[in-house]
Amino acid sequence: MDQTFYLRIADELYLKRLIIGGIDKVYELSKDFRNEGMDRNHNPEFTMLEWYEAYSDYEDQMDRVENIIRLAAEAVGKTKINLAHSDIDLTKAFDKKPFLDLLKDATGYDLSDADEKKLRSICSEHQIEVSKDENFGQLLDDLMHRLVEPNLIQPVFVIDYPKAISPLAKPHRNGDPNLVERFELFIGGAKFCQFFFLN
Repeated sequence: MDQTFYLRIADELYLKRLIIGGIDKVYELSKDFRNEGMDRNHNPEFTMLEWYEAYSDYEDQMDRVENIIRLAAEAVGKTKINLAHSDIDLTKAFDKKPFLDLLKDATGYDLSDADEKKLRSICSEHQIEVSKDENFGQLLDDLMHRLVEPNLIQPVFVIDYPKAISPLAKPHRNGDPNLVERFELFIGGAKFCQFFFLN
């Protein structure tokens, strides 16, 4: 065949071009590929639904995600499932919990004013190995991945992420300069979606 082929990592650029061109709502359900290693949550080839929508907000998109999950569950006839040895009812409203509140519950510390030194100390206290090169945002992310995410069994939107983790996301409408409008949905200890508004 003597042809060069490429595997795409995301649909983002094509969809953003359509939004810029004046189409208010765009989506694509497609295969994507990432060479980032494999584990129980990551496969080099996967199917992803990605969309962009003008004139909507943070809350609108959480409603949309919840409805998509619920419709998919209804389509396969399984609105009640057992994951991680827990019964999960996808017909109930999904909970919403702020990122820093979840970390406070897991660590016992209010991290809203913490510095890098404090985060390193908390990581050490919880036997989380971190590199000396990791920055403040990466340390927060390490704590979240190790101490919180595996325990998010019932459907929950983790909201109000620190700016240090999502610097390109839109500042939070509540005026807190350290927070952004980003959310992730977790079910059964696994991430089902990530969403943020571009600044």
